[in-house]
Amino acid sequence: MTYEGRPLLTPKKVAGQSIAALLDLLKEPENNVRTRAKIELGARDTKQVVNAVQKWAKQFDPKKLEDQHFLAEALWVHQWHNVVNEGLLRQMLQSPESNARAAAVRVLCYWRDRVKDPLGLLQVAANDAVPRVRLEALRAASFFRGEEAMDVAYETQKYPGDYYLDYTFKESTRQL
Repeated sequence: MTYEGRPLLTPKKVAGQSIAALLDLLKEPENNVRTRAKIELGARDTKQVVNAVQKWAKQFDPKKLEDQHFLAEALWVHQWHNVVNEGLLRQMLQSPESNARAAAVRVLCYWRDRVKDPLGLLQVAANDAVPRVRLEALRAASFFRGEEAMDVAYETQKYPGDYYLDYTFKESTRQL
């Protein structure tokens, strides 16, 4: 199905491509293409992929809004290979783009046992101006135990809530 008058998308070759070609596919606007590229990268040697993605990510400016999606893709490749890149994670937690910050908080949750001061990072995210980032911080706090995690949850209550934040707060505090 396509919009009338708009040409069909040309399928991108993914299977068997080089790591460099797969990384370039992460620039594609189509989510399906990027996902297939990450699946293919996931089947490759972790060391080679991580080295290549770190070099690939250097072409992007962490301060430019238009480069944030690509840097987030680099972070997700690290996550797919279960390789912690704390420097990239911390950079993305301070991204000028809120979706990239939210994605970084999600990755922080996955890496919580291998990152220095994860609850401190979540505390900052719990005070983000964007509700989605706060939601991710709230969700991530539920994977911890203790008063510090509960403090993160309560930090999100300083701001106007919505259905999703209210529900996640209730479930997270129940878990904590």
